[in-house]
Amino acid sequence: MEAGRRTPIPFFTQRFLAPRCPMGPYAWGDKAIAGFDVMRLLVFYIVFVAVGQGIAYLLGRAVEHWSEAASLPVFLTCFFFMLWGAWRLAVRVT
Repeated sequence: MEAGRRTPIPFFTQRFLAPRCPMGPYAWGDKAIAGFDVMRLLVFYIVFVAVGQGIAYLLGRAVEHWSEAASLPVFLTCFFFMLWGAWRLAVRVT
C-alpha cells in the first residue's frame, strides 16, 4: 500500500461508524481522561458493585423468610438498581 493512501471503507460501515474524536477515545466534553483516571473509575465501580450486590443478596434472603415469591422481584430490583447506583456513585467519587 502506498504511503498516504487510505484503505476504502464500505459504504455501510462508513455510514455507521462513530465520528472521530480529535482528543482521542477517552474524551468528555472539552477535556480528555487519562488512562489512570479511567482505571480508577473502573476500580471504584467494581468495589461499589460488589458491596451493592452483597446488600441486594442479603435483602433478598431476608425477604425470603417472609415470602419466597417476593424474594426474586426484590433481589432483581436491587440488583439492577445497584448497577446503576454504583456507576453514579463511582463517577461522583472520581
